[in-house]
Amino acid sequence: MLKLKELKLNNFLSHEKTQIDFQENEKVLIDGLSGSGKSSITEAILWVLYGKGRSENRSLVRRGETKGSVALKLNDGSETTLITRTTTNAGKNTLTVTQKKGNGKYLPIERTGLKDTQDWIEKEFLKASYELFTNSVAYPQENENSFVKATASARKDLLLEIVRAGNFDELYEKARKALNNNELENKVSLVKIETLEASIKSLEVTASKYDFYKTLYDLSTKQVESISGSEKVIETQITTISQLSKHISDKMQIWTMLNKSLIQSTTQMEICQKTVKDHEEFDIKIHEANVAKITELLTEVKKIEEVLLDSSKSQQLINSYMSNRPSVFDYSKEIEEINKRLISLMKETGKCPSGEQCPFMSQVKGQIDYLSEQITDKANKSVAEQEAFEKWEAEGKKLPIVKDTTELYNKLKDINKEIDNLSKSKNVITNYNLVKDSLGDLKTKIVVFQTEIGQTGAEMMEIDKNIQELKSDLVKSDINKLNAELSTLRILKQKSQQEVESGASNMALATNALKAVEQASADLIQLTRGISVANEEKESLELIKEAFSPRGVKAVIIDYLVPQLEERINIVLKQMSDFRIRLDTQKALADEEGVKEGLFITVINDHGEELPFQSYSGGEKVKITVAISEALASLMNQVGFRIMDENIVSLDRESTEGFVKVLTKLQDKFPQLFVISHLQEVKDIFEKKITINKLNGISKTND
Repeated sequence: MLKLKELKLNNFLSHEKTQIDFQENEKVLIDGLSGSGKSSITEAILWVLYGKGRSENRSLVRRGETKGSVALKLNDGSETTLITRTTTNAGKNTLTVTQKKGNGKYLPIERTGLKDTQDWIEKEFLKASYELFTNSVAYPQENENSFVKATASARKDLLLEIVRAGNFDELYEKARKALNNNELENKVSLVKIETLEASIKSLEVTASKYDFYKTLYDLSTKQVESISGSEKVIETQITTISQLSKHISDKMQIWTMLNKSLIQSTTQMEICQKTVKDHEEFDIKIHEANVAKITELLTEVKKIEEVLLDSSKSQQLINSYMSNRPSVFDYSKEIEEINKRLISLMKETGKCPSGEQCPFMSQVKGQIDYLSEQITDKANKSVAEQEAFEKWEAEGKKLPIVKDTTELYNKLKDINKEIDNLSKSKNVITNYNLVKDSLGDLKTKIVVFQTEIGQTGAEMMEIDKNIQELKSDLVKSDINKLNAELSTLRILKQKSQQEVESGASNMALATNALKAVEQASADLIQLTRGISVANEEKESLELIKEAFSPRGVKAVIIDYLVPQLEERINIVLKQMSDFRIRLDTQKALADEEGVKEGLFITVINDHGEELPFQSYSGGEKVKITVAISEALASLMNQVGFRIMDENIVSLDRESTEGFVKVLTKLQDKFPQLFVISHLQEVKDIFEKKITINKLNGISKTND
């Protein structure tokens, strides 16, 4: 039976980082103010299991974040299942499911893709669709998939899903025999009526029939005991088959793991074998010759580099010499110009007529002396520069002659390129020697792998043999046939129990026959009604017989389940209201010339009036919806927890008290019960409470 273990919400709706740990057996109230994020807990569980939320997935991510996720752990005995679903603002969704046995490691289930994984969750793990789950296990707030809102056809499909209808064609013959028994029982009942009528005429005769009724009662009681024994035997056989199937599944998982190990060992062995073979066939001499040639080429490179170095040094000397070339300036034109000015000034010089030194002549003489000095200076510079240039030219004749090195550079480039290509052989030789050094280890590994492969193969053969033996045992046991026989036995047991009750009633009638004829008449009416019920049962058996024929098996299951469902609904409804419901599988069409198949709900009020569900008030609808949900849940035995999210509103005090009684009984029936409610009457029956608070837009638990 599945039970909740742990729930983690990460940036989901208003929850930033919330974790709730569930105990094996506990009843918890999830409390908090409106809008605090209580219902997000229910939505998280439904979303992680089915991928369905209040809106598109990207809107489930907490505001301001880019990614949200929910992780849910569930226990089923020693097996733990972890389901994790994530979504992003960009609309990217992921779904992963892992499982572990006991204290083992979590391993992913063998499913590929989101759709395939989702199918596994619904069909193999939960064994319930979203519609069935939200109508029997978890009731979200304002459930749009409510049973009462569904079409008649959809309701019928939900019932069929609960029992996982299979192939029951073999029950056709049993239904036929049951019909014959019904006819026989009707004849017996007619005999009883005749006997009772005779007893009214003659109470003494009726009283004398006590031993006859006692015999029938004893026979019926023994028949019930016999059927109960057979019922237990078949139940044991079904349990054994289920265990056998699980054993086969476990063996197949071990075989799969061994097969993976075998493939890995084989692959690694083949890699080692190829490495050894490639090494032994490899010709290393070519690469050794390449390495030797590199040495020769390096010697030649050194010689060329020395020549190029000498040439470079000579060129540097020439460059240095050329950079120091002295400047030689032609001063002749400047001297010529200065000389012209000097001659002009000298023509103006002479003696003063007075015979004395003339002041004007003194000034001209200064200019003549200055220009004379300029001519002398420039003449000296010209001589000095010419001498420096002649000395520089003499030094240039001593410099070495530089030859063209283009050809040497090209040759050096070609040799270096060849050396690069040949250098690859060094790595080849290094790898070769590494493999050579590890040959012993590689050959040892090959032997080890061969041993492992042989042992693994032997284990796989043994396990495969066990699987085939188990499958052979499984084939011999037809679980469908056993289930059919079990259903038939239970029907016969129910009828035998009715016979026991009828026999006891007849015995009481015989004992009390002398007291009052009126009482005997009343008993006669009761037996007459029994005949009517038997006739109705006969019609039902005829329908079942027809259903087990090729015309359809689903109708049988519906006819079998509907009375149980109707009875369970009315038991719950009786605790909250004074009206009841009737479930019908057919409804006349408007033209009254045909019927519509499905599951139709008729509500009968305290005045016996039959009205459709839509005609009732909000509070009355809530009562009916709760009763139907609890009845559906009672048929779901694979899930050991219940979640109720604000599924009762608009109830008066008396109806609320009735609902609390229903909820109290649920605490004893289901190992785990989690309820979200604002009603104080509901809160008062829970000892453990988890409070959700919202601060700055972030929801957190009180623990």
